[in-house]
Amino acid sequence: MTFSENQIKKISKIFRGIFVFIIVLGIIGLVLAIPLSIFLKTNRYGASLLTLFICIAIAYCFNWGLKHRKAWIPPTLTVLWSLTLIFSILSALATQLTFNYQITYYAAVVIRFLLWLVQLFGIYFFAKKEVRKFFNSKGTIVF
Repeated sequence: MTFSENQIKKISKIFRGIFVFIIVLGIIGLVLAIPLSIFLKTNRYGASLLTLFICIAIAYCFNWGLKHRKAWIPPTLTVLWSLTLIFSILSALATQLTFNYQITYYAAVVIRFLLWLVQLFGIYFFAKKEVRKFFNSKGTIVF
């Protein structure tokens, strides 16, 4: 399957939308978590807030790189999504999701499966020659 330049632009916008969604969720999490930690008078959430802030910053960098067609986007996202996909599958095999409610368990399984599909498509998409050419990325991605 080959992608035209118009299709690459549309798919890149979809991935940018995913990163914007992650940024918005992260900001909502920060807005809710900071007053909660002040109200509870605990520093217990400090590491979680830092992790959330780092996730927002990384999502912003990827969104910016997609918008400006930076050459580091295809290899970085291909390697990153490959590693997270492998880790996610191995952790799913190693642990069993246990929830009190059956519907929550099925929702978690469906969400995890959909995330795997997005990651697989992202790996396939950014490893394509025409996509790398669109982003002016030189070199070979072996995946």
